Amino acid sequence: MSGEVAAAGSQALALYGQGRVAEALTLAWQTATAHPDSPLAHYTYASLLRECGRDGEALAVVDAALRLSPAFPDALVLRGGLRRALSGAQAAEADYLQALHLQPEHALAVHNLAVGRLRMGTITKAVRGLLEAGRLDPGLAELALGNITLALTRVLRWATASVVLLAAALIVVGAGHDDGLATVLPRAVAAVATVPSFVAIGWTVRTVAGPWLRAALRSRWLLALRLVFLGIAAIAGVAVAAGATGIAGVTGPLLLIAIVGLTVLGWMTGA
Repeated sequence: MSGEVAAAGSQALALYGQGRVAEALTLAWQTATAHPDSPLAHYTYASLLRECGRDGEALAVVDAALRLSPAFPDALVLRGGLRRALSGAQAAEADYLQALHLQPEHALAVHNLAVGRLRMGTITKAVRGLLEAGRLDPGLAELALGNITLALTRVLRWATASVVLLAAALIVVGAGHDDGLATVLPRAVAAVATVPSFVAIGWTVRTVAGPWLRAALRSRWLLALRLVFLGIAAIAGVAVAAGATGIAGVTGPLLLIAIVGLTVLGWMTGA
């Protein structure tokens, strides 16, 4: 019977791949109806329902598959994806963790768990999971890279926004230098304001492995531009904090102009 179910499932998937969606769904439904005790038949039908956007129906069917076979990692990953779509990332995490308990190197479970964590804001864990998923299954590498790029964008965009404080401090230092006033306090503020830039650069280099980082920067030139901008801002902030107050009056406004430019480019490119 298992061979018959597997053959019918393969045929249904082939029909779907040919664009014969109604026929594929009908065959998968007939197989699940004819073999109500087969978790594979229910799983295949649920998979096709999900592909057609019928998530609520798919969840009920994959639940049936898991009642028949609770230790079915692929079905757990499918249910996690459905729960994420219907109820949010947190609802899916238990399914992905259970799938990984059963099959620790289940690449899709690792990837989807990482995506959920990215959506919940735990970016470092998310990126590490995405890197691991790409290692486990090269077929997921492109998808993982897209999500890694999203994580990098969030971190570098936040750090870019923090440069506003540094620019303001440099403008104050420049004004004080021109007027012969004390600049100790604004220089101290500038020193503190460089920290987010250093943190973002350090996190990027430390967390994202070299080949992955290069691939992400090649795919999104604005990311590379943000990283270079943060490096320049950090160097300028340290230089002024160390006493190079003469450059502050020019550097501060230039940083503000660059922030506006990066923001506009982000809007224009959707990044």
